[in-house]
Amino acid sequence: MFNEVNVYLPPKRYSLKIALVYPSTYEASITNLFTHIAYYYLTENLGALVDRFTLDNPDRGAVTGLSLKDFDLALVSISFELDIFNLIKILIKNGMNLRKRGSKPLIIAGGLPVMANPLPYLPLCDAVFIGEGEILLTLINNLFNEYGIELFRESKFDEFIHELYERTGSVHSKILTNNYGRLRVRKSIVENYSKVNQPTCLIRSQDRSPIYGDGYYIEISRGCKWLCTFCLEAFTTYPPRYRDEKSILKLIEEGIKCIKINRVIFYSLSFFDHPKADYLLKYLVENGVKFSVPSLRYTTLTEERIDAIALGGQRTITIAPETAEKHASCLIRKELEEALLKRLTSYIINQGLNVKLYFMLGIPGESSNAGKNIGKLINEIICSTKMIRKEQLRVTINPLIPKPQTPMQYVPLILKSDFKRRINDVRASVNNSKVRIEVYDWNHAYTQALIALGNEDIGKLAIDVVLNRGSLAQFRKYAQEKLGYNEFIFKIKEPSEELPWDNIDLGLRYVVKSLGEKLIQAL
Repeated sequence: MFNEVNVYLPPKRYSLKIALVYPSTYEASITNLFTHIAYYYLTENLGALVDRFTLDNPDRGAVTGLSLKDFDLALVSISFELDIFNLIKILIKNGMNLRKRGSKPLIIAGGLPVMANPLPYLPLCDAVFIGEGEILLTLINNLFNEYGIELFRESKFDEFIHELYERTGSVHSKILTNNYGRLRVRKSIVENYSKVNQPTCLIRSQDRSPIYGDGYYIEISRGCKWLCTFCLEAFTTYPPRYRDEKSILKLIEEGIKCIKINRVIFYSLSFFDHPKADYLLKYLVENGVKFSVPSLRYTTLTEERIDAIALGGQRTITIAPETAEKHASCLIRKELEEALLKRLTSYIINQGLNVKLYFMLGIPGESSNAGKNIGKLINEIICSTKMIRKEQLRVTINPLIPKPQTPMQYVPLILKSDFKRRINDVRASVNNSKVRIEVYDWNHAYTQALIALGNEDIGKLAIDVVLNRGSLAQFRKYAQEKLGYNEFIFKIKEPSEELPWDNIDLGLRYVVKSLGEKLIQAL
């Protein structure tokens, strides 16, 4: 169906069947590194039959054509809160009873939103894993080696989940809460990050490209030292860890040979925090390897680094100042250095490259003129550059969505009327046809917030809405009218208040509360 290369044909002898479910598009699934890590690890180490399901391939495996019901275990990767609706659709397509779990396959979900708040996902999964995927894969391997296929039978599902919890303390499940009451669940992380599994071959389709384009995808760091107060990924993946440069270069050399594409796509929350970042780029340029780096913290950028990125073939540099106001920027731990930002964006554009800027509205401490101030900053950047083509400067503006396990969990979502007014201020302030301004839909942000900050009732509501072929608008309406969630979404929450996900310990509880207190004082 997808004309894939670098995949294993089903082994002639296997006893365990594992499905990897990515509830989004196929292109997104092969952009996600865990898809590749899990596929190769489970196939090579367990000799298991492993297949993959996506939203555009929901009811039969990409390689085998089997139904999801034919598998013993399903590992679900949730990258984005709205994926919950896609997952429900995939499970329905496979004829699964969502209101009563316990039949094949055993479903375990993971991913950043699940780690932060597993409650909305409990009604449609048997268990969720609070930790890094490599730990779960190792556990599955160990349990299979110790118990064989017997532990993966339907009659042993409860025992399997208990084993996972006893060994890590990183599993949440209704099966466990029935026995233990409210669980204390702690995050499991990879200690020796340089040795974490990263496959040299990646699954590739000859018909469809990953979201970031073709190339060898490699994660060079995990976690982030900056801990911006809104950043779910920074707080869920802390502490920061870096893969050593020798391992990186060895993987790149083998990876581009395997996939036969002379390009590298780096994964990192803050690329230039890696102690060997400049050396890596220099090495790739000297060896004629193209590359792409992710969104960059502009305070780590220099003109020399911009030149290096350009030599690697990247044409757009993405920067996220988030706000144009100094006070608000300090509260999100991303202090605005306006002169530096203008100088760097001007340099990028004057070199013939493109710039993409990300801003947010609804940040604690921002003024009622936040939209006008963003527009003013954009105009000043325009005036300092010589744009030679349309949309050389692109601006994306999102509502700040409060996320659990971050200091923003105590902060209300910006009201729709306030967001709309500030967006109008931005548009009215920027008068240049060469600039493209994109705005994230507030209704989608509200839906995200409902799931991110929700409990099990939100998960059950999502199931009901999808089963009844309802819309996201109906989901929002029922969450407001039947569950009374508006009060929770739009109110200030005190750090002393117990939140539904407080039993999940990601290791930064004191930091979250102390930073949250400062944010609340600014409201």
